Amino acid sequence: MRKNCRAFRMAALCGSLAWLSVMTASAEPVVSNALASQRVDGSQVVDISYQLTGAIAATTVSLQISTDDGVTWPITPAAVNVSGDVDWVTTDGAKTIAYNANEDLPRTSTSLARAKVIAVDDVLTIMLPGDVPMELVRIPAGTFTMGSPVTELSRGTDENQFEVQLTSSFYMGRTEVTQKQWLAVRGSWPSLAPSSGLGLGDNYPAYYVSWNDIQNFMTSLNAHIESTGQGPAVVRLPTEAEWEYCCRGGTTTRFSFGNGLGAQEDCSAEAERVNNMWYCGNNGDFNAPTYGSKSVGQKFANSFGLHDMHGNVWEWCQDLYGTYPTSPPTQVNPTGASTGSTRVLRGGYWSIGARHCRSARRYGVAPTARTSEFGFRVLADR
Repeated sequence: MRKNCRAFRMAALCGSLAWLSVMTASAEPVVSNALASQRVDGSQVVDISYQLTGAIAATTVSLQISTDDGVTWPITPAAVNVSGDVDWVTTDGAKTIAYNANEDLPRTSTSLARAKVIAVDDVLTIMLPGDVPMELVRIPAGTFTMGSPVTELSRGTDENQFEVQLTSSFYMGRTEVTQKQWLAVRGSWPSLAPSSGLGLGDNYPAYYVSWNDIQNFMTSLNAHIESTGQGPAVVRLPTEAEWEYCCRGGTTTRFSFGNGLGAQEDCSAEAERVNNMWYCGNNGDFNAPTYGSKSVGQKFANSFGLHDMHGNVWEWCQDLYGTYPTSPPTQVNPTGASTGSTRVLRGGYWSIGARHCRSARRYGVAPTARTSEFGFRVLADR
């Protein structure tokens, strides 16, 4: 976790504010040029500006307030009292925050008040047995439209749109679980082992794993987290709604990187697709060295900092596959169908057409199925 801060003095909380001093941390991301001024309208709103560099998709920015010249920092403003470039910040550049100081320090006048801007790369690293790291990126709570519009090219009939509200943040695997990570947790493969002809190596995705096998993986990993004091964190498969929310990263297009309309459907190579996913358009011929799954994390990440949400291997979700709900219009933290015999797969894989790698594409498969096409990534509640 990378962390940096800038602290500055508020010269008189009920009067004007001025830049007086700076405190820095040595690690990235870097906060610089922090300035503050209190509004003259009597509201006690403090306008803060700062420069952020080295941000990643999971950078969190927060404020802390001191009333004793920075000796202690007892006040963390409530979310309702701050607005602007605070909490979730994903890009570098000039930033601003508005802080309603009256809520925390009503009718206060002091020359000892100071504010500190803190930037943290909110990445959770779980150390697996053998000191094998697994990185997960914080995903903020939010609301999005799940499914695809009727006008979307190649949409499926099971992709009817509805609104989803996810009320809590969580952590999502930066990449698909790798072969090295699977073996670190489970020690062996449940059936067939990955092969060189289909993608073999520490950093290649784990495959030939069924939904049922993955439940055993999660049980073992949760036991390891607890026994090594790495909690509180509980790992599981994402729900289908959480997966699509992570895949879209705030977009409404066919893919998180756009509509991919610069080429014919399926296996036509097009720069936008080739740069962002592994699919039949950039997969080698059978028995060629480039045939099969690929080492994770080589393609561009989406706006949440997640790699390979499109293509490489299908990813299991926790849900039973079923028809989307029609009411109520907003589903809060949905967990999928209540009945059914198959489980959801998402994202497409290395040898399938582009249409099947769309953000909204769904697939239902028996939970016992193991193929070279099926993998997964981990979600952690914390």
